[in-house]
Parts: sequence; C-alpha cells; structure tokens
Amino acid sequence: DEEIKVKLTLAEGEARPDRQAALTAIPSPAKTTSPAVSGATGGDESLGQFILLAIAAGLTALLTPCVFPMIPVTVSYFTKRAETNPGQRITGPISYCVGIISAFVVVGLAVAAIFGGFAIQSFAANPWTNLILGLLFVVLAINLFGVYEIQLPGWLVNNVSKGRSKGGLVGPFMMGLAFALTSFTCTLGFVGGLLGMAANGTLLKPIVGMFFFGLFFSLPFFLLALMPDAIKKLPRSGAWMTTVKAFMGFLELAAAFKFFQQADIAWGAGLFTKGTFLASWSIIFFAAGLFMMGWMVFPHEASNPIGTVRRFFGVACLALGAWFVAGIGGLSMGELNAYLPPDDYHGRWETKRPATASEEKWHDSVDEAFKVAKETKQNVFIDFTGFNCVNCRWMEANVFPETVVQEELKKMVLVKLYTDRPSEPYVGNSKYQEKLTGTYSLPVYAIVTPEGELLAMHKDMERNVEKYLEFLKKGTAK
Repeated sequence: DEEIKVKLTLAEGEARPDRQAALTAIPSPAKTTSPAVSGATGGDESLGQFILLAIAAGLTALLTPCVFPMIPVTVSYFTKRAETNPGQRITGPISYCVGIISAFVVVGLAVAAIFGGFAIQSFAANPWTNLILGLLFVVLAINLFGVYEIQLPGWLVNNVSKGRSKGGLVGPFMMGLAFALTSFTCTLGFVGGLLGMAANGTLLKPIVGMFFFGLFFSLPFFLLALMPDAIKKLPRSGAWMTTVKAFMGFLELAAAFKFFQQADIAWGAGLFTKGTFLASWSIIFFAAGLFMMGWMVFPHEASNPIGTVRRFFGVACLALGAWFVAGIGGLSMGELNAYLPPDDYHGRWETKRPATASEEKWHDSVDEAFKVAKETKQNVFIDFTGFNCVNCRWMEANVFPETVVQEELKKMVLVKLYTDRPSEPYVGNSKYQEKLTGTYSLPVYAIVTPEGELLAMHKDMERNVEKYLEFLKKGTAK
C-alpha cells in the first residue's frame, strides 16, 4: 500500500476539536476503491468460498425428490439417442447441460440487472435488506420442510417443454432448460439461499454463483450419459430424499437468523447479542438432530427407516447444539467467533459488564485519541471496524490477543471506530475512513502521527501474525 500523507487541522486547547474541520482538511486520495459492505470477507477469498458453497449446493440439490429420480430417465434418453445418432453421443449431453446451466445463469443475470451494484454492495448493509433476506430464508426453509411447494407458472414450463422434440442439439438444450424449470420446486431453496448470500458481494457474484451451481448440478447427468452402466451403482430413490430436503431446511433457517442478527446489530436493537444468537442456533440444531434421529417427525413425512448415515448427522447436529450452549457459557467458539456479534454488544435489558483491562485502552473517538497522542507523543493506531464485519471479529479473536501484537499496541494510542450504522457517530467515522485511507472496505488499520501524518495502512485481515507485526512496527519504531 502506498503511503498517503495527510494533515489534520485539530484546534489546540479545545476539549473536543471539530471533526468536520479535520475532515475538510484531508485531501481526497489519488486512488479510491469501490465501497464494500462490512460483512464481506474481502476479494478473492470471499468469492472462492462462495463458489465452493455454490458447488456444494448444486451437488446437494441432486439428492432432492424432484431431481434424483430424473437421473436414470435422462441417462436412458441419451443412451437411446446415441444408438440412433452416434455423432451426438457427447454433444447431446453437453447441450443438455448447457440448457440447465443457462436457466440458472439467467436467474443470476436477472438478480444483477434488477438490483444492480447498489443492492449487491452498499444496499446489502442496510438492515431492511437483511431483514427481508432473513424472512425469505424462512419462507424457503418452510418450503424445504414440505409445508407447501412454490412452483413456476404452468405456461412457462409448457412452452419450454415443447422444444424438447426438436432435432439436432436444440432438443437436448430445451430438454435441459425444461428440466431446470420443472425441478424449481426442489432447487428453489438452494438457489434462493445462494442469491441471498450473494447480496453481500460484488455485482458478478450472483451470476458466478448460479453458473457453478448449474454446472455441478448438471455435471452428473453428463458423466452418467457417457458411462450408462454406472447408473446401476446409484442408490434407489425413496423417502431418504425427503429427509435430505428437510435437513437443508434447518440449515436455511440457521442462515435466516444470521440475517436477522445483522439487521438487529445495524439498528442497535440489542435483540441478538452473542448469547441470544448462539441460543437460537442451538435450538435449530437440536431440532435438526431430533429430526435426523427420528424423534421429531413432520406430518407429511413418509415412513423412512433411520439408518447409520442419518443417525450420524443426527448426533453431529445434537453435538453442535451442545457446543453452542457451551459458547453461551463462555467457551471459545474458535473460527465461528468471526460470525458472531461483538463481545461488547449488549441487549437493552442487559447490564453492560465492566470493561476488561485491554478494552479500557481503546478510545471510541478520534478526537480523544489525538488529544492523548499529543500529550504522550505516541502515534495513533486506528481500527476501522464494523458491527457486522466478519474479518474484524476474526482479527479481534485470533490476532490481537497474541502477546507480540499486544506488546506493539501498548506503544500507541488505540482508537476503535465503527462505521456501519446509518447514524452518528458511525457515518462520520465512515467519512473519516474514506478521506484518510481511500476505501470503505473493512477492516482497515491505520497508524497516524499525533500531527496527522499517515505512516502506514493495512487492509483486510492478516492470518500471518509476523507480517502483521511488520505493519505495527512502522508505528512503534524509534
């Protein structure tokens, strides 16, 4: 990162210097990056994780009742087609897969075109967006539970289905398109979930997500069409597919509460603190465990023997529920801490616990920090953070507690500025971050002299503690 030198005009002798005057005195950096929501995990890593999630969703959707029984039917269709037209033994299945992928990519394109970058980036941090997405996930979860079915209009499916009889590669393409539409009832929960998660990324995220979902959703059809004998080794369709579908409903319900928590923390309502959020997840996973063990049955569910695999997932869900309960009691949640509310976020009915020794060192006002820095002649370490920032929580749980990091932080005046609420002082903190660092992304760490000169800046999280120490030492070297 290039070093950017700026000057802050802080009035001498005032108890609280005018922040607005300081902001206007900072020249805009030469290069600025696009605003990013605080919940984003940043760049290639976030997109890579999302692609893996889309791949997993595409493969899991194959196990649903609307899809799995169609595998042998489709393979039989292409086997017979290859006998009459050997030249299309490979191109026919490819055209079929392209038809399936196209259907899902069109959905991704529609989401990107309708909502645009505003909704997919800045709007994603809006509490109303998170509330609506949470409600959508609840609706999709209930759909996966089998309480009702969401279906596409019959005229759309019928018109697409008419194209299956056409010759050449158009027939397989239209067949794939029709299959994607007719399987909508079962795939909606997965597609809707992915698109909801894509709201916390870039404009291309829904398109990329739908492409990989469609690719791996269609890939087994292509492979089995080339190796028709392998179809005999597949398990038979049955009631177990309804179990898979319902189990995914519990996972979508857990995702819904994550969106509710993000909306709550943006409003500062105090409903989903770390403890209450873990309690909600523990209840969901206990319920999922009871369902997988056969101790809880949905009214519509067909009789399905409880096998070893189902019991394994049942025990795993019960263990997760117990782990979340232990987290409420203070057990470290490891990597999961990054997805939980900050430790210092409390409900309005709770008594705020006394600050720990390390917490007392952090200021929440840049004006206060600079006043202390001038008195102590120390540099200022600014942590631009967010209530809904996953990477910020990870850094606070895994890097800041390291002894070597603490030793360097003790040599500076520390200030923590939250930027992701639509009110003051958070809006002012966000403007200050953009002026000082040229970015809205989180987390961003800045080291500034008492006179307002930016010495060093570090963006995103850093899993390499030694590398992070190199950044900190730029502010503590004599």
